[in-house]
Amino acid sequence: MNKVTIFPMNSTYIDSYYPNRNFFKLDKLEIDNYCNHKRYTLLNFPLSVCDRTHCMKWYLYLPLSNINYCYDNNLISVSIVYGAIKYNSITYNTIDNFTIYNFCYFTIDKKDIYRNYVLIEISPLVYNCIEKGQSFINIIIGAKNDYFNLSFDKNNLSEIPKLIVNDSSCNNPYDNRNCYYICDNKQVAMELNLSNQPERRIIYNEDVVKFSNIVTKTPSGLEYDFDTYNIRVTKKGYYIFQWNLSIEGTNFMYNKNIALRNNDTKAIYEYPVPKSIQGQISGMVLVDVNEDNQSFSLVNLSGGDILLSDLNPCASIIIIRV
Repeated sequence: MNKVTIFPMNSTYIDSYYPNRNFFKLDKLEIDNYCNHKRYTLLNFPLSVCDRTHCMKWYLYLPLSNINYCYDNNLISVSIVYGAIKYNSITYNTIDNFTIYNFCYFTIDKKDIYRNYVLIEISPLVYNCIEKGQSFINIIIGAKNDYFNLSFDKNNLSEIPKLIVNDSSCNNPYDNRNCYYICDNKQVAMELNLSNQPERRIIYNEDVVKFSNIVTKTPSGLEYDFDTYNIRVTKKGYYIFQWNLSIEGTNFMYNKNIALRNNDTKAIYEYPVPKSIQGQISGMVLVDVNEDNQSFSLVNLSGGDILLSDLNPCASIIIIRV
């Protein structure tokens, strides 16, 4: 079994000092407890790989690069918020309108600070959401101890909280930021990146997203045709397709503007999340490839052109066999 990283689709924080203010448009997240002034980080994650989740373990990856006021042992709280949260309007006062399930307190110690992250297993939270028919999970993180502050830059995907999904038999669920391997180090995934050439910056209506670089060595069962821009799955099985595009501007776009297409069956797989976070279109689907040699492409269904970010004109897709 392999690992997959799931980034938050929405995130913000709430502040007891400003109980009626929403902070969704800010580029940071905060966890704070100082002289009864408390801030809680709220994260919204999709559960698109939930069909086989009971064979997996789920971890909350919490970066510690920007930690302050930290003593030897600090307790943070991890809880779940039930309901459809409007992240662009949620406040400290209105969070009480939702049901909050207190899951655990987790100790951050010196060894965690030294390695700059902690892993908190939240499998029971995920199972609970799935059993209730939820497609998303809302996680709220706070600090139990006073004199504690932890912040995150929302624009830095390598330094924000995320979920790591991993096989339960693996002893080390997060080896490094580019880990898509099982425990015996056999490759099970392929990652494709868009080139930085200027002609790749516009994704035209209904055109296939044309990747030009394979980041990881192509494993058995996955091929990429640079002439047709098709991804071929040569061996049947369950596969996770996860994609990210850095787009121009700060307006919201529908995630379903970019979808996965089976070129043989003509089936379209859309990401069941209504809108993307600012500056990024993300998607993830679990596909049962029930025949060998099926061809897939990432396609633009927006009805117009999508301009990739001029500062970081990148797009990537990761394919992982489950």
